[in-house]
Order: sequence, then C-alpha cells, then structure tokens
Amino acid sequence: MNRLCEYDLIDLQNAHDGDYGYVLVYQDYLTKFTQLRPLKTKSPIELGTTLMDIFCIFGPPLVLQSSADLHIENSA
Repeated sequence: MNRLCEYDLIDLQNAHDGDYGYVLVYQDYLTKFTQLRPLKTKSPIELGTTLMDIFCIFGPPLVLQSSADLHIENSA
C-alpha cells in the first residue's frame, strides 16, 4: 500500500454541505482503498493540510498524482 496514490476533488457546486464545498478523494492504486475528506475551499493550504493528515495516518506514497485540472491558486 502507498506506492502509487491519486487524489482528486469533487466540486459540490450548488450542493454545499454546510461550510464544505469540495470533497477530496484519495485512493491507493493497488488496493483501491479510498479516503474521502470534506474541504471548505480548494486552497493549497487546506489541500496540503488534509493530505498531510492522510500521510500521518497511512504514510506518504512513493508517487502522488492528480488526474484533475484543479486550478489551485497560489495565495502568495
């Protein structure tokens, strides 16, 4: 587990759940084990913090890729 993992974002658009507008989908390619995490925004800080939470539980993958064109904006 954790050799090759992928993440993607689901945009809830008009179906916001309270403060949450996105869902982070994180999946291990080999086992297909999937984690879902709610996100308020798709900011690099929130995305990075959420990925780090997953890495702290399962360890970082050797390769992390995203299949989505996320258009993450740098706040700097």
